Amino acid sequence: MARAKSGGGNSGGGGGTSTPKSALAGLALGRVFLGGFFLYSGALNWYMFAAFTAALRAATTRSGEYVAGNYVDGYANLLNNAINPHPDIAAMCIIGMELLVGALLLLGLLTRLAAGIAIVMNVCYLLATAHIATSVLQVEYAWVNGAFIMLELAILLGAAGRMWGLDSKLARKSGGGFFW
Repeated sequence: MARAKSGGGNSGGGGGTSTPKSALAGLALGRVFLGGFFLYSGALNWYMFAAFTAALRAATTRSGEYVAGNYVDGYANLLNNAINPHPDIAAMCIIGMELLVGALLLLGLLTRLAAGIAIVMNVCYLLATAHIATSVLQVEYAWVNGAFIMLELAILLGAAGRMWGLDSKLARKSGGGFFW
């Protein structure tokens, strides 16, 4: 079996640090999927900016669904005091980060940095919405969000940008690096 070396070593047991190409291909496919998802979400939110901003304002009020009954009081206060007064700025930041993360993941450029940002974004969304999972559909969304976090963690820890991505060119040019 052919192996893509990610750090030297032998391909058998005994201390080598090589990763099978099929594993890298799986991570790369996950990276491309997540990149497409983030780009789609950012583009959709941009297209529906007024509705997205209004929904963000309504959900982050004291009685809004993201705040009322939230298990994490500090996070509920952050949503109410930082996001709610400026939903247009928050919406632009969210959309900008979705588009940036999506583009970086699709290109396989600074993949680990993009995956780290994606984890933070998904954890924030999970903290804001986990307490409102009262229907089967909402519970499914929470599970999907958790699965996204796991995939992003695998992409962060793996070398997903080095398969079908620009990170491979950066790694060859610089001799390696954490972010690629």
